[in-house]
Amino acid sequence: MPQKSATDYYNLGIGYIDTAETDKTIYDAPGEALQDLIPLELPPKNLDENPELEKHALSWGYFIRAIECFEKAIELNPDYADAYHSLGYAHHKTIDFTKAIDCFEKAIELNPDNPRTYYRLGNSYVVRRHCPKAIECFQKAIELHPDFAKAYNNLGYVYLGFESPWYDSDLGIECYKKAAKLGYKGAQIWLEKNGYDW
Repeated sequence: MPQKSATDYYNLGIGYIDTAETDKTIYDAPGEALQDLIPLELPPKNLDENPELEKHALSWGYFIRAIECFEKAIELNPDYADAYHSLGYAHHKTIDFTKAIDCFEKAIELNPDNPRTYYRLGNSYVVRRHCPKAIECFQKAIELHPDFAKAYNNLGYVYLGFESPWYDSDLGIECYKKAAKLGYKGAQIWLEKNGYDW
């Protein structure tokens, strides 16, 4: 059997993420199920303390597998920006926001023109309550991709969801309106629910 390349491991990791997010069985090659390639790591032992994690135990295992694949891809190709991006996403999904931030920052260092990486880095900063950095990331994502509805939405969330000095209802509503006009349903629902036209 030929040795797998960095791209093979990257694609395998993407398959695990797809499996975790869609709950479908995904195959890497004919007759070779993903779960047969890397043993399933069990979710954290304290699941009974957090029912939300318990609900997603299987997804957790697939994200752990994805992390292993992306780390192998990076080992084979240390300049693989997409692998760092996806590794950051998998760490974010397994609630390891420090590692997620480190991976997204490395991905940006290798490819500073990917708006999705700035967006996901911004999401990790929001969870860590680093509002200035989150705002900067969402703004950069929008600068690189002016029609990035989710970036507008999440920027609006930061402006409306946190206390001073970041709270700015006018900017938050403006961002939600832009996201709504770009077709983002979450922003449309929020605006309608709160009596705003978009």
